[in-house]
Amino acid sequence: MSRARIIPLHPVREEDLLAWLKDQGYGTKESLKDAVSLSGGCLEKALAYLEDEDWIQLRAEFFQKIQDFKRKSRDFPFVLTEDLLNKKAYLKDFLLLMTQYYRDVLVYKTLGDQDLIIHRDKLVLIQGETLKNSSLYTIIKDIQESLTFLEKNGNSRLVLEGLFIKIQEEYL
Repeated sequence: MSRARIIPLHPVREEDLLAWLKDQGYGTKESLKDAVSLSGGCLEKALAYLEDEDWIQLRAEFFQKIQDFKRKSRDFPFVLTEDLLNKKAYLKDFLLLMTQYYRDVLVYKTLGDQDLIIHRDKLVLIQGETLKNSSLYTIIKDIQESLTFLEKNGNSRLVLEGLFIKIQEEYL
């Protein structure tokens, strides 16, 4: 019989992680909140989000790409898919950012409370979003289904193209 013992490790609470990062002098309040919410309670991931230049650039590009959905370019879903497939390491992060963005829009439209928004630095963009609540629910559901398909090793190109076409249709 082995003398090994299983010790369950649980995610760190967001409040505790946020407080520790703040005490250590990492980032701005907004960047800390983004990093903590995306980290899933993992300090290593939160630090990577704060220090990884590729991640910081991905977030900036994400908010530009969200605006591109509104421009109704027929080839945009395919261009975006190709771009993400070239940055596959950040694919899940991109989709999580997307979920958070549409969640922020839904929360702001429903409650009007800025304190509940994750991406407060993008409040103007969130306030300008024209989608109906039903469209926001549909998009969030579609993103979550796409994440599930990707976790089950679905064809990344087909999953992403299908998702982005559906999102673009919600803007029509």
